[in-house]
Amino acid sequence: MSSPHPRATRLANPGGSFTMVSVDHRESLRTLMAAGAPLRTVPDERLCRFKAEAVAALAPHASAILVDSRYGLVNGPRAGIPAGTRFVLAVDRLVQEPGGPVTRGELAEEATVDFLGRVRPDAIKLLVLFRPGRPDPRRDETVARFVDLGRRCGVPTLLEGMVRCPEPERDVAVHEAAVTLTAAGPDLYKAEIPGYRKGDVSAVARLSAELTRELTVPWVVLSSGVVPTDYPAAVLEACRGGAAGFLAGRAIWHDVVTENPPGPGLRVTAAPRLAALAGAVREVVSAR
Repeated sequence: MSSPHPRATRLANPGGSFTMVSVDHRESLRTLMAAGAPLRTVPDERLCRFKAEAVAALAPHASAILVDSRYGLVNGPRAGIPAGTRFVLAVDRLVQEPGGPVTRGELAEEATVDFLGRVRPDAIKLLVLFRPGRPDPRRDETVARFVDLGRRCGVPTLLEGMVRCPEPERDVAVHEAAVTLTAAGPDLYKAEIPGYRKGDVSAVARLSAELTRELTVPWVVLSSGVVPTDYPAAVLEACRGGAAGFLAGRAIWHDVVTENPPGPGLRVTAAPRLAALAGAVREVVSAR
C-alpha cells in the first residue's frame, strides 16, 4: 500500500513508516530470563522491572510501544512513554504450557470498553494462530470481536497472525493467514517475514510484494523466528516489497534479557540497535 490506513496513521512516523517495539511478552519472557533454569527462579517482579526499564530505554526511539496489561501496566498505562510515542495495549490471552509455545490466542477477559476507557491506549493488539487448511470458527469469532472492540472504543486494531504448519509450507501459510485474517477489517496487520530463511533474505522482497498487492491494510513484520543478526536485512527487504515497517521484540533486546538488572544493557545495546533500524526503515519507506 502507498499510505497507511487512516486509523493506523496514529501509530506511524510522519513519513508513514511504523517503527514499533514490543515488550508484551509474558511467559515466553520468563522462559528467556530463566535461560534453562527452573521458571520459578524468575518472579513476576523481574518481568515487571524488565518491562519498565525497556519502555524507558526504547520508547523514545519508537513510533509506538506494545505492552501487556498483566506485567506492563504496574507503574501506570503511560509510565515512561514520551509524548511522541504511541501506547499499544495487548488485549490477548495467550494459552500455553509453562516453557512451551503458544497454542491459542484469545481475547482477554479484561478486554472491555470500560477497561480500555480507563487505560486509554492509542491502539489495541491481538495475536491469533493460523493453521492452513483448517477452518477455525472460534478464531474467526475472536478476531471479529476484537475488531468490533476497537471500533467501539475508537482506537486502531493491530492483528497479529502466527502460522503453525510444517516448514516447507510456511511461505504459503504466511500469505494465506494475512489474506484470510485481514478480511475482518483490522487497521494494521503484523506478519511473519515472507520468504525468510536462516541466513538468506533473497526471497523476502519478492514475496513481500506479492503479499502487499493482496492486502487492503498496511502491514508490518514481527521478529519471532528470525535470527537476530538477520533481522535488519530481512526487515529492509520486506519494506522494499511493501511492508510499512516493523513491530519487533526479541530482535531488539534478545541479548540483554538475562541481565539483572536490565537497564544498562537496554540503554547501551538495545536502544542504539532500535534507533539504527528505525532510521533505516524510515529511509526505505519514504523512498518508495
